[in-house]
Amino acid sequence: SNQSTPSPGFWSGITFNNGTVNADTILDYVTVEYGGGGTGNIYFTSASPTIKNSVIRKSANYGIYATSSSAVIQDSTILENSSYCIYSSYSPLTVTGNIISNNGSYGLYDTGSAALLSGNTFSGNGSYPVRMGINQTGSTNTYGTNGTNAIEVVGGQVTQSVTMKNQTIPYIITSNINVYSTPSTAPVLTIEPGVTVKFNQNTGLTIGYTYYSVYPGALNAVGTAAAPIIFTSNQATPTPGFWSGITFNDGTVDGSTALEYVTVEYAGGNAGNLYLTSASPTIKNSTIQKSSSHGIYLSSSNPIIQNTTIDGATYGIYGSSSSPTIRDS
Repeated sequence: SNQSTPSPGFWSGITFNNGTVNADTILDYVTVEYGGGGTGNIYFTSASPTIKNSVIRKSANYGIYATSSSAVIQDSTILENSSYCIYSSYSPLTVTGNIISNNGSYGLYDTGSAALLSGNTFSGNGSYPVRMGINQTGSTNTYGTNGTNAIEVVGGQVTQSVTMKNQTIPYIITSNINVYSTPSTAPVLTIEPGVTVKFNQNTGLTIGYTYYSVYPGALNAVGTAAAPIIFTSNQATPTPGFWSGITFNDGTVDGSTALEYVTVEYAGGNAGNLYLTSASPTIKNSTIQKSSSHGIYLSSSNPIIQNTTIDGATYGIYGSSSSPTIRDS
Protein backbone atom coordinates (compact mmCIF):
# COMPACT_ATOMS: atom_id res chain seq x y z
CA SER A 1 0.00 0.00 0.00
CA ASN A 2 1.17 3.53 -0.78
CA GLN A 3 0.27 4.86 2.67
CA SER A 4 2.40 6.11 5.51
CA THR A 5 0.28 3.96 7.80
CA PRO A 6 -0.86 1.04 5.63
CA SER A 7 -4.40 -0.27 5.97
CA PRO A 8 -5.86 -3.52 4.60
CA GLY A 9 -7.87 -3.09 1.41
CA PHE A 10 -6.21 0.11 0.24
CA TRP A 11 -5.34 -1.47 -3.11
CA SER A 12 -7.08 -4.22 -5.02
CA GLY A 13 -4.44 -6.95 -5.06
CA ILE A 14 -2.92 -9.08 -7.82
CA THR A 15 -5.23 -10.87 -10.26
CA PHE A 16 -4.13 -13.77 -12.45
CA ASN A 17 -6.70 -14.30 -15.20
CA ASN A 18 -7.20 -16.93 -17.86
CA GLY A 19 -4.39 -16.04 -20.25
CA THR A 20 -1.71 -16.12 -17.57
CA VAL A 21 1.28 -18.08 -18.85
CA ASN A 22 1.48 -20.41 -15.90
CA ALA A 23 4.91 -21.90 -16.58
CA ASP A 24 6.46 -18.41 -16.68
CA THR A 25 4.57 -16.96 -13.71
CA ILE A 26 6.24 -17.39 -10.32
CA LEU A 27 6.13 -15.41 -7.09
CA ASP A 28 9.24 -16.39 -5.11
CA TYR A 29 10.41 -14.53 -1.99
CA VAL A 30 7.62 -11.97 -2.47
CA THR A 31 5.50 -10.13 0.10
CA VAL A 32 1.94 -9.17 -0.88
CA GLU A 33 0.18 -7.12 1.78
CA TYR A 34 -2.61 -4.63 2.49
CA GLY A 35 -4.59 -5.53 -0.64
CA GLY A 36 -8.02 -7.10 -0.75
CA GLY A 37 -9.93 -4.12 -2.04
CA GLY A 38 -11.14 -6.56 -4.68
CA THR A 39 -11.39 -10.25 -3.84
CA GLY A 40 -8.13 -10.77 -2.01
CA ASN A 41 -4.43 -10.07 -1.95
CA ILE A 42 -4.13 -12.65 -4.73
CA TYR A 43 -6.92 -13.83 -7.03
CA PHE A 44 -6.58 -16.74 -9.47
CA THR A 45 -9.27 -17.37 -12.08
CA SER A 46 -8.44 -20.13 -14.56
CA ALA A 47 -4.78 -19.40 -13.89
CA SER A 48 -2.21 -21.56 -12.11
CA PRO A 49 1.01 -19.78 -11.21
CA THR A 50 3.43 -20.88 -8.48
CA ILE A 51 3.85 -19.09 -5.15
CA LYS A 52 6.71 -20.14 -2.90
CA ASN A 53 8.84 -18.78 -0.07
CA SER A 54 6.52 -15.77 0.14
CA VAL A 55 4.39 -13.81 2.63
CA ILE A 56 0.73 -13.04 1.93
CA ARG A 57 -0.77 -10.94 4.70
CA LYS A 58 -3.14 -8.28 5.93
CA SER A 59 -5.77 -8.46 3.20
CA ALA A 60 -9.12 -6.80 3.86
CA ASN A 61 -10.71 -9.89 2.36
CA TYR A 62 -9.21 -13.25 1.34
CA GLY A 63 -5.52 -13.93 1.45
CA ILE A 64 -5.72 -16.06 -1.72
CA TYR A 65 -8.88 -16.75 -3.70
CA ALA A 66 -8.73 -19.43 -6.39
CA THR A 67 -11.33 -20.55 -8.88
CA SER A 68 -10.64 -23.22 -11.54
CA SER A 69 -6.98 -23.10 -10.64
CA SER A 70 -4.27 -25.70 -10.08
CA ALA A 71 -1.77 -23.25 -8.62
CA VAL A 72 1.06 -24.38 -6.36
CA ILE A 73 1.34 -22.62 -2.99
CA GLN A 74 4.46 -23.81 -1.23
CA ASP A 75 6.65 -22.99 1.77
CA SER A 76 4.97 -19.63 2.33
CA THR A 77 3.48 -17.76 5.28
CA ILE A 78 -0.12 -16.60 4.86
CA LEU A 79 -1.38 -14.70 7.86
CA GLU A 80 -3.52 -11.95 9.32
CA ASN A 81 -5.97 -11.77 6.45
CA SER A 82 -9.43 -10.55 7.46
CA SER A 83 -11.45 -13.40 5.97
CA TYR A 84 -10.43 -16.85 4.70
CA CYS A 85 -6.73 -17.42 4.30
CA ILE A 86 -7.12 -19.60 1.17
CA TYR A 87 -10.48 -20.03 -0.54
CA SER A 88 -10.46 -22.76 -3.17
CA SER A 89 -13.46 -22.92 -5.48
CA TYR A 90 -13.30 -26.21 -7.40
CA SER A 91 -9.56 -25.82 -7.72
CA PRO A 92 -7.05 -28.69 -7.46
CA LEU A 93 -4.49 -26.53 -5.71
CA THR A 94 -1.29 -27.98 -4.31
CA VAL A 95 -0.80 -26.48 -0.85
CA THR A 96 2.32 -27.77 0.92
CA GLY A 97 4.65 -26.68 3.68
CA ASN A 98 2.93 -23.40 4.49
CA ILE A 99 2.33 -21.57 7.77
CA ILE A 100 -1.31 -20.50 7.82
CA SER A 101 -2.06 -18.45 10.91
CA ASN A 102 -4.16 -15.76 12.52
CA ASN A 103 -6.61 -15.31 9.67
CA GLY A 104 -10.14 -14.11 10.37
CA SER A 105 -11.99 -17.24 9.28
CA TYR A 106 -10.96 -20.65 7.85
CA GLY A 107 -7.33 -21.42 7.22
CA LEU A 108 -8.30 -23.22 4.00
CA TYR A 109 -11.84 -23.58 2.66
CA ASP A 110 -12.16 -26.03 -0.22
CA THR A 111 -15.56 -26.08 -1.93
CA GLY A 112 -14.70 -28.82 -4.42
CA SER A 113 -12.72 -31.19 -2.20
CA ALA A 114 -9.93 -31.05 -4.76
CA ALA A 115 -6.91 -29.40 -3.13
CA LEU A 116 -3.84 -31.47 -2.27
CA LEU A 117 -2.72 -30.61 1.26
CA SER A 118 0.36 -31.73 3.15
CA GLY A 119 2.88 -30.46 5.64
CA ASN A 120 1.05 -27.23 6.47
CA THR A 121 0.76 -25.71 9.94
CA PHE A 122 -2.60 -24.18 10.91
CA SER A 123 -2.89 -22.04 14.05
CA GLY A 124 -4.74 -19.02 15.36
CA ASN A 125 -7.36 -18.94 12.60
CA GLY A 126 -10.81 -17.66 13.53
CA SER A 127 -12.84 -20.69 12.43
CA TYR A 128 -11.90 -24.24 11.44
CA PRO A 129 -8.30 -24.65 10.30
CA VAL A 130 -9.50 -26.45 7.18
CA ARG A 131 -12.60 -27.62 5.34
CA MET A 132 -11.87 -30.68 3.24
CA GLY A 133 -13.56 -33.62 1.56
CA ILE A 134 -13.56 -37.16 2.91
CA ASN A 135 -11.01 -38.19 0.26
CA GLN A 136 -8.57 -35.55 1.54
CA THR A 137 -8.45 -36.90 5.09
CA GLY A 138 -5.34 -38.89 4.24
CA SER A 139 -3.28 -35.69 4.25
CA THR A 140 -0.94 -34.94 7.15
CA ASN A 141 -0.74 -31.42 8.55
CA THR A 142 -0.02 -29.83 11.93
CA TYR A 143 -2.84 -28.20 13.88
CA GLY A 144 -2.39 -25.71 16.69
CA THR A 145 -5.19 -23.83 18.43
CA ASN A 146 -7.83 -22.41 16.07
CA GLY A 147 -11.31 -20.92 16.53
CA THR A 148 -12.82 -24.39 16.12
CA ASN A 149 -10.35 -27.10 17.00
CA ALA A 150 -11.56 -29.68 14.53
CA ILE A 151 -11.32 -30.56 10.83
CA GLU A 152 -14.53 -29.93 8.91
CA VAL A 153 -15.18 -32.78 6.47
CA VAL A 154 -17.66 -32.61 3.64
CA GLY A 155 -19.14 -36.02 3.03
CA GLY A 156 -19.45 -37.67 -0.33
CA GLN A 157 -18.39 -40.91 -1.94
CA VAL A 158 -15.17 -42.74 -1.20
CA THR A 159 -14.26 -44.34 -4.52
CA GLN A 160 -10.60 -45.10 -3.79
CA SER A 161 -9.12 -46.38 -0.56
CA VAL A 162 -8.21 -43.64 1.90
CA THR A 163 -6.87 -43.54 5.45
CA MET A 164 -8.32 -40.99 7.86
CA LYS A 165 -5.22 -39.85 9.73
CA ASN A 166 -5.01 -39.18 13.45
CA GLN A 167 -4.35 -35.43 13.49
CA THR A 168 -4.96 -35.09 17.28
CA ILE A 169 -8.16 -33.07 16.72
CA PRO A 170 -11.59 -34.48 15.78
CA TYR A 171 -13.18 -34.64 12.36
CA ILE A 172 -16.65 -33.10 12.05
CA ILE A 173 -18.78 -34.67 9.32
CA THR A 174 -21.26 -32.29 7.70
CA SER A 175 -22.97 -34.63 5.20
CA ASN A 176 -23.30 -38.35 4.49
CA ILE A 177 -20.27 -40.48 3.64
CA ASN A 178 -20.70 -43.47 1.29
CA VAL A 179 -17.95 -46.03 0.73
CA TYR A 180 -18.34 -47.89 -2.57
CA SER A 181 -17.27 -47.57 -6.19
CA THR A 182 -17.80 -49.76 -9.23
CA PRO A 183 -18.80 -53.43 -9.10
CA SER A 184 -15.16 -54.35 -9.74
CA THR A 185 -13.58 -51.94 -7.21
CA ALA A 186 -13.81 -52.17 -3.42
CA PRO A 187 -12.51 -49.02 -1.72
CA VAL A 188 -11.58 -49.26 1.95
CA LEU A 189 -12.03 -46.40 4.42
CA THR A 190 -9.37 -46.98 7.08
CA ILE A 191 -9.47 -44.98 10.30
CA GLU A 192 -6.34 -44.73 12.39
CA PRO A 193 -6.29 -45.45 16.14
CA GLY A 194 -7.18 -42.46 18.30
CA VAL A 195 -9.38 -40.73 15.75
CA THR A 196 -12.64 -39.11 16.90
CA VAL A 197 -15.33 -38.62 14.25
CA LYS A 198 -18.27 -36.34 15.12
CA PHE A 199 -21.38 -36.31 12.95
CA ASN A 200 -23.77 -33.44 12.34
CA GLN A 201 -27.50 -34.02 12.66
CA ASN A 202 -29.02 -36.73 10.43
CA THR A 203 -25.70 -37.58 8.81
CA GLY A 204 -24.10 -41.01 8.78
CA LEU A 205 -21.63 -43.43 7.27
CA THR A 206 -22.69 -46.13 4.75
CA ILE A 207 -20.56 -49.02 3.57
CA GLY A 208 -21.43 -50.86 0.32
CA TYR A 209 -24.41 -50.46 -1.95
CA THR A 210 -26.64 -52.65 -4.10
CA TYR A 211 -28.78 -51.54 -7.02
CA TYR A 212 -29.10 -54.20 -9.72
CA SER A 213 -25.36 -54.79 -9.20
CA VAL A 214 -23.34 -54.99 -5.98
CA TYR A 215 -21.03 -52.03 -5.35
CA PRO A 216 -18.51 -53.16 -2.73
CA GLY A 217 -16.75 -51.20 -0.01
CA ALA A 218 -15.18 -51.76 3.39
CA LEU A 219 -14.53 -50.02 6.71
CA ASN A 220 -11.38 -50.80 8.67
CA ALA A 221 -11.71 -49.06 12.03
CA VAL A 222 -9.22 -50.82 14.29
CA GLY A 223 -8.17 -48.87 17.35
CA THR A 224 -6.26 -49.99 20.42
CA ALA A 225 -7.08 -50.08 24.13
CA ALA A 226 -4.93 -46.97 24.58
CA ALA A 227 -6.16 -45.22 21.41
CA PRO A 228 -9.78 -46.18 20.67
CA ILE A 229 -11.72 -44.82 17.70
CA ILE A 230 -14.87 -42.84 18.57
CA PHE A 231 -17.92 -42.21 16.38
CA THR A 232 -20.19 -39.74 18.14
CA SER A 233 -22.54 -36.78 17.93
CA ASN A 234 -21.32 -33.27 17.14
CA GLN A 235 -23.10 -31.68 20.08
CA ALA A 236 -21.83 -29.99 23.22
CA THR A 237 -24.35 -32.07 25.17
CA PRO A 238 -24.91 -35.21 23.08
CA THR A 239 -28.39 -36.69 22.69
CA PRO A 240 -29.31 -40.16 21.39
CA GLY A 241 -30.48 -40.23 17.78
CA PHE A 242 -28.74 -37.04 16.72
CA TRP A 243 -26.97 -38.76 13.83
CA SER A 244 -28.00 -41.73 11.71
CA GLY A 245 -25.32 -44.26 12.58
CA ILE A 246 -23.16 -46.62 10.53
CA THR A 247 -24.90 -48.74 7.89
CA PHE A 248 -23.37 -51.88 6.42
CA ASN A 249 -25.25 -52.84 3.26
CA ASP A 250 -25.06 -55.82 0.97
CA GLY A 251 -21.83 -54.95 -0.78
CA THR A 252 -19.85 -54.69 2.44
CA VAL A 253 -16.66 -56.71 2.02
CA ASP A 254 -16.95 -58.68 5.23
CA GLY A 255 -13.38 -59.96 5.33
CA SER A 256 -11.98 -56.42 5.10
CA THR A 257 -14.47 -54.82 7.48
CA ALA A 258 -13.70 -54.70 11.19
CA LEU A 259 -14.57 -52.53 14.18
CA GLU A 260 -12.16 -53.10 17.06
CA TYR A 261 -11.68 -50.88 20.09
CA VAL A 262 -14.38 -48.60 18.73
CA THR A 263 -17.13 -46.62 20.47
CA VAL A 264 -20.30 -45.83 18.51
CA GLU A 265 -22.72 -43.62 20.42
CA TYR A 266 -25.65 -41.18 20.22
CA ALA A 267 -26.89 -42.41 16.84
CA GLY A 268 -29.96 -44.49 16.01
CA GLY A 269 -31.69 -42.40 13.41
CA ASN A 270 -31.46 -45.36 11.01
CA ALA A 271 -32.76 -48.20 13.23
CA GLY A 272 -29.62 -48.44 15.34
CA ASN A 273 -26.12 -47.24 16.07
CA LEU A 274 -25.09 -50.00 13.69
CA TYR A 275 -27.44 -51.23 10.97
CA LEU A 276 -26.45 -54.38 9.08
CA THR A 277 -28.36 -55.66 6.08
CA SER A 278 -26.87 -58.69 4.29
CA ALA A 279 -23.50 -57.78 5.81
CA SER A 280 -21.38 -59.63 8.36
CA PRO A 281 -18.44 -57.61 9.64
CA THR A 282 -16.44 -58.35 12.80
CA ILE A 283 -17.04 -56.23 15.92
CA LYS A 284 -14.65 -56.77 18.82
CA ASN A 285 -13.59 -55.05 22.06
CA SER A 286 -16.00 -52.21 21.39
CA THR A 287 -18.78 -50.17 23.01
CA ILE A 288 -22.10 -49.55 21.27
CA GLN A 289 -24.11 -47.21 23.46
CA LYS A 290 -26.75 -44.51 23.86
CA SER A 291 -28.71 -45.21 20.70
CA SER A 292 -32.20 -43.76 20.32
CA SER A 293 -33.33 -47.13 18.94
CA HIS A 294 -31.35 -50.37 18.77
CA GLY A 295 -27.71 -50.81 19.55
CA ILE A 296 -27.19 -53.14 16.57
CA TYR A 297 -29.92 -53.98 14.05
CA LEU A 298 -29.40 -57.10 11.94
CA SER A 299 -31.23 -58.10 8.78
CA SER A 300 -29.99 -61.24 7.01
CA SER A 301 -26.61 -60.70 8.62
CA ASN A 302 -24.23 -62.97 10.53
CA PRO A 303 -21.58 -60.80 12.17
CA ILE A 304 -19.07 -61.84 14.81
CA ILE A 305 -19.60 -59.77 17.96
CA GLN A 306 -17.01 -60.40 20.63
CA ASN A 307 -16.13 -58.80 23.97
CA THR A 308 -18.38 -55.83 23.21
CA THR A 309 -20.60 -53.75 25.50
CA ILE A 310 -24.01 -52.76 24.10
CA ASP A 311 -26.28 -50.59 26.24
CA GLY A 312 -28.66 -47.66 26.38
CA ALA A 313 -30.87 -48.85 23.54
CA THR A 314 -34.36 -50.28 22.99
CA TYR A 315 -32.81 -53.64 22.16
CA GLY A 316 -29.10 -54.24 22.47
CA ILE A 317 -29.19 -56.47 19.39
CA TYR A 318 -32.25 -56.91 17.22
CA GLY A 319 -32.05 -59.61 14.55
CA SER A 320 -34.23 -60.64 11.63
CA SER A 321 -33.23 -63.72 9.56
CA SER A 322 -29.78 -63.42 11.13
CA SER A 323 -27.38 -65.75 12.95
CA PRO A 324 -24.75 -63.64 14.70
CA THR A 325 -21.89 -65.20 16.65
CA ILE A 326 -21.82 -63.46 20.02
CA ARG A 327 -19.07 -64.14 22.55
CA ASP A 328 -18.18 -62.51 25.90
CA SER A 329 -20.50 -59.56 25.30
